[in-house]
Amino acid sequence: MRAHILNDTPQEITGELTIRALDWQGREMAREILSVRADADAATELWGRSQAELPIASTEGFLVAELTTDDGPIDRAWGLLAEFKEVALEQPRIVVEHLPGDTGHDGTPGRITLHCEDAPAFFLTIEPTDPRVQPEDNGFLMLPGETRTITIRRIHGLAGRAPAVTAEDSSRIRIRTIRSTYR
Repeated sequence: MRAHILNDTPQEITGELTIRALDWQGREMAREILSVRADADAATELWGRSQAELPIASTEGFLVAELTTDDGPIDRAWGLLAEFKEVALEQPRIVVEHLPGDTGHDGTPGRITLHCEDAPAFFLTIEPTDPRVQPEDNGFLMLPGETRTITIRRIHGLAGRAPAVTAEDSSRIRIRTIRSTYR
């Protein structure tokens, strides 16, 4: 397992890389924190371990790598050590809160807040029932205890500006994860 950074900026990046081993309920089993430096316009390997050097067995959990600089979190990536269907993956409970959007003019986005309750949510996908309504982000990982607010927008049609997203639009969504695709 390896962690790399591709720094496509003209400035060097310095910060901390935190590698965590989590079990299938999202509990931390091990943590490693490294100081990192990535040269400008360069790819740099930041961390690497063989399967035998990892703090967990392949079916016990997964790894999460988080890069933070003085400006805050930059990126998070994760990796499985086994195939999804080879592990005891829990069905996560996701609580959805519908936030009112500013409906004062056309094209106004709506918002929903997602809260991951009890198990990691891999490839969390927001699926509106209306294909003209789209979330700003999809297919991400949420860990237990995390909260994330997502903007929901209407797609502009050929007739001009998109109408505002209503509370009804943001309430007619389905939340799915990789676990919900299992039979």
